[in-house]
Amino acid sequence: MSGEDAESLLLSVMEAIGNVIRHAAGKARDFSITVERARDIAVVEVLDHGPGFTLHPRPMPDVHAENGRGVPLMQRLCDSVEYSTSVEGNRLVLKKRLRTRAGR
Repeated sequence: MSGEDAESLLLSVMEAIGNVIRHAAGKARDFSITVERARDIAVVEVLDHGPGFTLHPRPMPDVHAENGRGVPLMQRLCDSVEYSTSVEGNRLVLKKRLRTRAGR
């Protein structure tokens, strides 16, 4: 995995977990993370039990805004951002195509 891909995934995961911690309360803050890699794609799944949200394409907020960058960053840095809710909880799936270290 290239350093750039690793940094993109790390920042996206940090934003996802930060959102769980910031927007959930009490036991809703419990979450799990699953990371898988299959050849040229990394898949990160975050499962939580918070209030949830509606995922839609979001522009990056004003440079002086104090919040609102998490979802736009994930959408910019990952190839796919999927979100669903069910009785098991909220499921955020981030997918990133990986380049080789040589940038191919």
